Amino acid sequence: MPVLTEEEHQEDGAVEQLSTDPFLAAVHDGKSYGILKRIGDGGRLCCVMCSGRQKSCTHVSAYREWCKARDVDPDVVFTALNEPVFSAVSTSPVPYPFTTEMRETFERYETHPQTFPQFLVPDVPSGSCEHGHNWDDRDPVCEQWVQYTGVCIFTRNATITGFPTADGQSEPRVVFYRPTVGDCDCRHMYDGTADLLHNIDNRQMIFFGLLVDYLHSMVEGRQPLRTTQRVCNRTRSACGTSRGIPYRTLRRGWNSFARRLSINMEEVFCCDICGKAPRIIISDGTMIGFRKDLVPDDTTTAARDDAPVVTGSQHSQRVFINCAKARGLLLRYSGSKRKGTGRYAGEFSSTGISDTEMVDLLDSLHRVARDDVAALLRRLVEEEHTTLAPSTHTTFLSELARSTPVCGMLQIAGNKDAIDIIKLVAEGKIDLNNSRFHRYLGHLQKKAPVLTEFLCSVTEAGRIPPDVSTVVLALMTVLTETFQQVPLPSSDSYPAPPPPSPLSFFPSLPQHCGLPRYEVDEARKTRNNDSCRKESYGHPSLTPGIFTLFCPHGVCYGFEAMRSCESPHHPFQIFRTRFNPAPRIVVYDNSCQLHRYAMNRDPHFFKKTVFLVDRFHFPGHVGCSLGYSMDSYSAALDIGSINSQVNEQANSGLIRIQPQLAYMSPSNFMFHTSLFLAVKNMDLKESWIEQEEDVDGPEDS
Repeated sequence: MPVLTEEEHQEDGAVEQLSTDPFLAAVHDGKSYGILKRIGDGGRLCCVMCSGRQKSCTHVSAYREWCKARDVDPDVVFTALNEPVFSAVSTSPVPYPFTTEMRETFERYETHPQTFPQFLVPDVPSGSCEHGHNWDDRDPVCEQWVQYTGVCIFTRNATITGFPTADGQSEPRVVFYRPTVGDCDCRHMYDGTADLLHNIDNRQMIFFGLLVDYLHSMVEGRQPLRTTQRVCNRTRSACGTSRGIPYRTLRRGWNSFARRLSINMEEVFCCDICGKAPRIIISDGTMIGFRKDLVPDDTTTAARDDAPVVTGSQHSQRVFINCAKARGLLLRYSGSKRKGTGRYAGEFSSTGISDTEMVDLLDSLHRVARDDVAALLRRLVEEEHTTLAPSTHTTFLSELARSTPVCGMLQIAGNKDAIDIIKLVAEGKIDLNNSRFHRYLGHLQKKAPVLTEFLCSVTEAGRIPPDVSTVVLALMTVLTETFQQVPLPSSDSYPAPPPPSPLSFFPSLPQHCGLPRYEVDEARKTRNNDSCRKESYGHPSLTPGIFTLFCPHGVCYGFEAMRSCESPHHPFQIFRTRFNPAPRIVVYDNSCQLHRYAMNRDPHFFKKTVFLVDRFHFPGHVGCSLGYSMDSYSAALDIGSINSQVNEQANSGLIRIQPQLAYMSPSNFMFHTSLFLAVKNMDLKESWIEQEEDVDGPEDS
């Protein structure tokens, strides 16, 4: 059993599961550990560490308090995986939001709850029963087809058990059924939707107002279902005389009612502006998970062993200077205040490098065939910039010194126009400082801003220095060869879409293919190594969280519950199997590694995609190229206008219901998470309509 720190004791209640079947849990009561197990047919909790297998020791009490604090039923949590069944008599879809007729009914019953009908009569359904018999259309009241007498109705503030008569007395409510005209025993039960009643078992019914009230309390106020039950019962106790709502009744009622809500998920999880093929995606992971021991088996089918292997590019071929020592010295010579990473992290010096180090740098560049950069440095040394580069060259040289690939520094591989313009500038055929070429300048400022700014700063008399021209053309060569040297995968390399995963929810983004056999993954199978994973420590007993996709307008397109710690594989798999073509812009806090991961596997698919790190996290990416910085693209309106935090802002709302989600079954976890995000999407779209109405103003009468 892992040893919990003091912070983990405070955060997690010092409860740790050891086994599901048989049930074993370690509980710390503040002084010592106890091991809990279940005994007998009823599965009663007992502590095997205390004498006589105590059933009411401090460890058992601590466990029950832990469950109570998290709105978890201690009798069902930490049991073998049995999907809960949330059944009810009422099963017909419930429109959400309510229709006009339902709203009027809601207002009537909300103000006068005692006016619920005394006789709850089912309608006459169209069609026939499962045996082919028509339903009897006679009046169930006259025919005395009584299902149950003494129906109990739960509202927010009262429990209604009787119907008031004209003489001031109270009579029980009666629910009826409707038989068929045949000789079968089929019965059509009272659904209750017309009266906004959710019929649980013909004995207990819950008013829609209470259930919808909990839905909105969950979404807006992080209120657990147990809290709702306590609030309702406290109100009854302090202000009324009716009996309270049993928690099991409310739990069953809510879960069965929530699954009746008629929400077009495909429409709700799709932005009205971006459509079903969003070109800009903001993605991120959120640490909201469920119990690890309940994770279902992965049904994803791997590509056949005889399927073609898809080849990606190699990082050594994508980086401009393939020598860590040379990059470290060049970074110091550039004078950049953005420090490097790895072995040379923190070696920035405002005084640059020494003469001896310059000789060492030139020699290192020669050994990796980067004489073009060496020639540029020799000219700068001749101009008396022996130890520190001039300010005009600082950013450019520091970009060359990054371990970032050229296709990350210049994300224009899929933009032939931008490549051609840069080549013409390098050849002296276009002067970016000349107003005649302002259209070319504007295009490059949007697509390759860092390089464009440098070229403008070193242009003299309409031309750039020959050594700079040589380096720029070499950059274009590396950029284009990165993709030309990789064979284009055949269509039969990609398997058919796998069966839908119970841990994925993307209603408007269906999978169009599966992942193929990637050469880099085949080579890593024996090493079992993944160097692209984000550093994460995770929760000892809960899954790592969910990975969400949002469009720039704040609409969530879906999410996936992660089985393993967040890594570039999660967004890569989503983009590769659910998008065709790939998104034009991807904003992600680990985009630099996601770009590398994608280039190692499927560079052609992501050739036109621009990978960006969100504004909040980029200052921490000190070793990455400015090509991943959103602020570099200030001239590009489509990038400059992106709220890069829209994902994290939306995910912060999910934290409100994390305690409720944590110990749900996987299917219940997925359902409640999707319902929460659906309501948020609907609220967002409703706000758009209200804004349009405010802009248009009231119509003329």
